[in-house]
Amino acid sequence: MNNIDYNTTLQFYIKNLRETRNKLLIESDKYLISDYPITNEKIELIKNYRQQLRNYMNLDEIINYNYSCNIMHPPMPQFPF
Repeated sequence: MNNIDYNTTLQFYIKNLRETRNKLLIESDKYLISDYPITNEKIELIKNYRQQLRNYMNLDEIINYNYSCNIMHPPMPQFPF
């Protein structure tokens, strides 16, 4: 695989991960609306989950692109409830 293919694939991959992460953040927005019926405990779980999602794209190990073109990444944080 040449360098251009590698860079294009890597950029596409990162873009897709970021879009997935952003979708999950948007889906969890509703839980932080002040009149949403949720316990304080679950609010804290959601806040932690959202922070994990924001941190996800900053992980050094997010991309492990090896010579056989296998892309691996840690799993996305899981919704807490």
